[in-house]
Amino acid sequence: QRDPDDHVAVVANMFVIRNIDFNDSFNFLFSSTVTEVAHGKGWWKPGTPLDFTAVFSDGEYAHKFYSGRRVWGSYRKLGVTDLPANYTDLRYDAVYPVTAKPEFEVSHRDFFSTHRDFYEGTAFDMSKGLAAGPFGDPNRYSQDSRVQGNWERSIGLFRTTHTHVVQCREDSESVLWFAPHATATSCFVPLSSRGTAVPPAYQIGDPHKLSRESAYWAHRYIANTVKMKYFAAMQDVHALQSRFEGEGERVVIALQAALDEDVDVMIANHADEVVKSFWALPDELMTKYSDGWDQDGSAPGYPDWWLKAVGYQDGPPPAPKHEDLRSVAAILV
Repeated sequence: QRDPDDHVAVVANMFVIRNIDFNDSFNFLFSSTVTEVAHGKGWWKPGTPLDFTAVFSDGEYAHKFYSGRRVWGSYRKLGVTDLPANYTDLRYDAVYPVTAKPEFEVSHRDFFSTHRDFYEGTAFDMSKGLAAGPFGDPNRYSQDSRVQGNWERSIGLFRTTHTHVVQCREDSESVLWFAPHATATSCFVPLSSRGTAVPPAYQIGDPHKLSRESAYWAHRYIANTVKMKYFAAMQDVHALQSRFEGEGERVVIALQAALDEDVDVMIANHADEVVKSFWALPDELMTKYSDGWDQDGSAPGYPDWWLKAVGYQDGPPPAPKHEDLRSVAAILV
């Protein structure tokens, strides 16, 4: 189904197309067998609407809200609001539009932000609550446990291999913004459609062999380092992301006037600075936040709500008071 130029669409591990308009060849592209298979399997009756998702999808495969929460969350980030957060069965409940017109003109930055989202500021904020720990870590690792349950499925995800945002443009070369590893601690760098080579650090990404020549490993290293004090360390990450993604935008503008033979060099120089700076960041974070300290030298400890939740108040009592010894000490003084 065509996504209109002024619309956005969200697909999250599940089909989203609903009723097919077989008379609208401009907005729908479909196989000649789509009705034959649906009818032959007994899934659809001719003369009735063919809801592609209801007919051919298996629904949310991991748990309820595994796909729908991300659809809801992504639309929210992209300026499509007032959508329901709940439903019965997403396979049959067409609660979300296939495409929608946002309330504002979206940019590549909005897509960066969406890919980094953990539903902050909503009822499903993964940086809040006991599961996030005292320092607001929104990441939830996969479970292999006899305990029955599920985590929310965030949009940003710790086990991401890479994310890309593509800007297709008619007036100049198109740009692919590439972020290796998890988006929360990665940096989007621009790659030009006129380029003929990928920067060396972005050619190395073996997840089983750490390489300090690799952009993937630079960001993976940071993703694990920030866990010592997540909410504080991520401020440093955000500052570096903002700096270099802004510089990337300036590189893209400069590319419009660049000769073809200069494109690879400009992209590579920027990418090298990104990788160098992000490899330096873990050491800076270790210096600032190791052993529970904060960057100003103070040791703020844990928030009160978390201390109460983990039973801090039920720990060892104060030491016994020895009034007789205090009296002797006073006399001696």
